[in-house]
Amino acid sequence: MADNDWKARLGMVYSTNPDFQYDTGTAQGPVTLPPAQQDLRVWLDRKQRGGKVVTLVRGFVGCDADLQELANTPVCVVCAGAKMILDIGRTLEYLETMGVPVLGLNTDDFPAFYCRKSGFGVDYNAKTPADVAAIAKAKWGMGLEGGMLIGNPVPEEYAMDFDEMSAVIDRAMAMADENGVKGKNITPFLLAHIVELTGGNSLKTNIQLAYNNARAAAQIAVELAK
Repeated sequence: MADNDWKARLGMVYSTNPDFQYDTGTAQGPVTLPPAQQDLRVWLDRKQRGGKVVTLVRGFVGCDADLQELANTPVCVVCAGAKMILDIGRTLEYLETMGVPVLGLNTDDFPAFYCRKSGFGVDYNAKTPADVAAIAKAKWGMGLEGGMLIGNPVPEEYAMDFDEMSAVIDRAMAMADENGVKGKNITPFLLAHIVELTGGNSLKTNIQLAYNNARAAAQIAVELAK
């Protein structure tokens, strides 16, 4: 309610307290806590997932606006997919619910960060950056709000095997549990131990996928500017 919305104040008794604030009874949404104050719980789960192991993260405190930004902002987000420590299937389901198209840049399979394939498909295989730009222009040209997510697989020569990475992540998760690691410390712990367990190969892959994403994003930006 706006401070000067007098209609909502009808029936209110006058107060001489200079600090008085009228309460309309409207519930306030949760405020996103900074990373240091988040109390996250992470565990592996196999139930109703066709034998696949996924990592569930619970306990995040934040407002819906953080998750809805991509659905409301006209932007093309280029990524190498979702990290395998996350629930990729549920991530894609949420994006679908919010009306965010998920494209693959010359791929039918949504990538899994270190790996070129996750086992989950994309909405459409855009063969080139020009195709991505054409789809974005068509979407926004029709007055449809929101952005798009473009899955850009890491170059094949730097990609890691999905089954091997799954085993590495399972081991890193077990180590985190054994050491009582939780909250804001879980992600840096996992990433550091994944680098250690892969002999540094995951870091090399991470660097190359960053280069690859920057290159693809630049090419898409050039096409959008035409």
